[in-house]
Amino acid sequence: MSEEKNPHEVIVQPSAASPAQQWMRPQSIEGALALADVLAKSSMVPDAYRGKPGDIVAAVIMGAEVGLAPMAAMQNIAVINGKPCLFGDALLAVVLASGHCENIEERDPVQALAAKEGRCVVTRRGMAPHEVRFSLDDAQRAGLAGKSGPWKQYPGRMLMMRARAFALRDRFADVLRGFASAEEVGDYPAREEPAPFIAPRAKAPAAEIQPTPEVANSRTDLERVRVTGWTKKTSTKGVTFWQVRLSDGREATTFSTTFGGIIETAAASGAEIGVALASNERDGKQWLALKEVEA
Repeated sequence: MSEEKNPHEVIVQPSAASPAQQWMRPQSIEGALALADVLAKSSMVPDAYRGKPGDIVAAVIMGAEVGLAPMAAMQNIAVINGKPCLFGDALLAVVLASGHCENIEERDPVQALAAKEGRCVVTRRGMAPHEVRFSLDDAQRAGLAGKSGPWKQYPGRMLMMRARAFALRDRFADVLRGFASAEEVGDYPAREEPAPFIAPRAKAPAAEIQPTPEVANSRTDLERVRVTGWTKKTSTKGVTFWQVRLSDGREATTFSTTFGGIIETAAASGAEIGVALASNERDGKQWLALKEVEA
């Protein structure tokens, strides 16, 4: 009697890596740093990784934990609210590539929207099927239904993705290594960072206050910092802005072309600049703004 074949069976066979694939998988920290330096200067990597070789190395290492090649890791790993996570399609790709998933059934976005509920059933080899549902009522209780962004524009897909993420994390925690889905983490409240402590400066007698030659004409109410990195971007509304990383580790944003020019010049020369920072809010998101910039 012939053995009946399971149509959903996934057979994973090791394949020999091509020379290009071998080159893209560094075997040492030196190789990883060299690769990161090259990629950080490339326009082919996502904006979040440009000029940031350290972030690239971290993404490559995290991607390797779940079997992602370096470029796939950078395309699919996002840091949201301080937590690295995978986009929903990559979450499913990692699980399917593991060979542990026997079957997956889920409602597509149209079906989920019609039923007002996302549904995903996953079967891991050797285990019973596991079903997860995420309804529009669940989204309303979590304050997600009608929320500006994907929940308002693509509610059916978000219901599908939330049910999928929960089901995959429930049954394949060892495969995903703690990664959550970007769609889920993006709905978490923004993490509030404590304001940095700045020790008060001791006041010297008036007769002893002598400005140094380099900053003799500078305002004394500005902080002196260096620019360690910057990115020039254009918003969805066509507005140009600069995201700036300062030498004390803080990141700030400015929409001023004048400030942007000073920042680019200071970054190239390594010179200090004077800045005044202010907390700002736009579209419900808080960010640190460059209120004043002086060369």
